[in-house]
Parts: sequence; C-alpha cells; structure tokens
Amino acid sequence: MPGDSQDNLRIGSLDVSQATRSASIKGRDLALTTAEFELLWLLARNRGRVLSRDRIMDETRGIDWEAYDRSIDVLVSRLRQKLGDDPKHPLLIRTVRRAGYIFIGGDRD
Repeated sequence: MPGDSQDNLRIGSLDVSQATRSASIKGRDLALTTAEFELLWLLARNRGRVLSRDRIMDETRGIDWEAYDRSIDVLVSRLRQKLGDDPKHPLLIRTVRRAGYIFIGGDRD
C-alpha cells in the first residue's frame, strides 16, 4: 500500500510510525499509551485479518496484561476513542463476535 514502509504505515488519514512510536490522524497527533500504540501497530500491520484476543496478547508480550480477555476489550475501547472511531459504526476497528478484532481502516475524509 502506498505510504508504507517497514517502520511506517499510512492508511487513509491515519499515519503510524514504528520508528518514532507515534500516530496521527488527519495530521492530529494521537497521545497513545505504549499498550495503545502496540495494539494499533499490530492491527494496522494486519489490516483485513481478524486477530483473536489470544493472538493480540501473544503478539504484544511486553505489555503487562491482566489475566482475562476483557483487558483487550478495554484497550480497544480506549484506542477507538482516541481515533474517533464509533464502535457502533466503525471505520477503523471492527469487533468480530467470538473471534476478535479486525482493522478495516479506510479513508475517513
């Protein structure tokens, strides 16, 4: 996809940089926690693929997760808020019931 490199992703109006561990949407910097950034990077890198809660926890190992799946749900909720993504009508992160989450990403302009 255009605007992508190993350390940078551009999906619509969302820019994510692994090198600087930063993200912005429509040029507005997002103040993400380490866990929120790791989740966004993982989901964006796997755009179009459903990721289970277990896989998300496995792939973001350095993060101190609670011992239950709901911690992922809470993190996704916080990330959606910062992205301005409505969970009832998502444009970026969709919940796949009983399966996990999928980054659908698209142009929000």
